[in-house]
Amino acid sequence: MLDPRKEKQWSEAKEHVLAVGDTIFLNDYFAVFRAIEPAHETAGLNLKKGDLALQADMIVHGEKRKYHVHPVFVVRNRLVGRVPDEVDDLGVRLTLDNIDPVAGKFTFSASTTQKDYVILKAMEKPFINLLWSGTLLMALGFGLSVRQRGRKGAVAEAPDAAGTPEPARTVRPQPVG
Repeated sequence: MLDPRKEKQWSEAKEHVLAVGDTIFLNDYFAVFRAIEPAHETAGLNLKKGDLALQADMIVHGEKRKYHVHPVFVVRNRLVGRVPDEVDDLGVRLTLDNIDPVAGKFTFSASTTQKDYVILKAMEKPFINLLWSGTLLMALGFGLSVRQRGRKGAVAEAPDAAGTPEPARTVRPQPVG
């Protein structure tokens, strides 16, 4: 099991230049870049007047569900900051690196990591019930043979009517011919 206190090891970031509506492949999944929008609620950034924060709206299609990813691009005091967004279930981290307003292109970097869980595939064997019924039948037969063998030994040494035990007779095979 992976240690949750240990920092994740991310792969080297791979850059993608996208326009709105483009699709990229991440790990075994694909993501659609839907829109760019102003980021009003950014936790921990404390935006002030004159600061600019834009977030990308991306949908990553996983195996069973869709995940919304919102990497943030921040300009504060003429300095650029980036806040990546992670999808822990898929092991994907997206960062909005650059914006080209003239061409309408956006540069994203994608990093991947190992997932936090192991997938085991449980398979049902179609004739397993037949195997278990055969095993139970063999055990029942063994139990009956032990019981029968125990009774034969007790009958051979049973006393006769007079109360004296009768010696057991041994029968030897006779040669043929």
